[in-house]
Amino acid sequence: MLAAVKALFPDVKYEVEPGEAPQSKLVPMDISAAKQHLGWEPRFTIPAAFEDYLKELKAARAQAKRE
Repeated sequence: MLAAVKALFPDVKYEVEPGEAPQSKLVPMDISAAKQHLGWEPRFTIPAAFEDYLKELKAARAQAKRE
């Protein structure tokens, strides 16, 4: 995710804190079951999702300025 954000905002400053990866099964990041059972796949990659969201934010800001 950081690489995707850094590609859109090369000058962004961030700090990664050391720690253990979460071990919770309550919110798994693996979506293979959705594909297997539902045939679902995401429409966006992480970089494309960030870029699309940024476009939406810019459009909303431009709209707010016009109102």
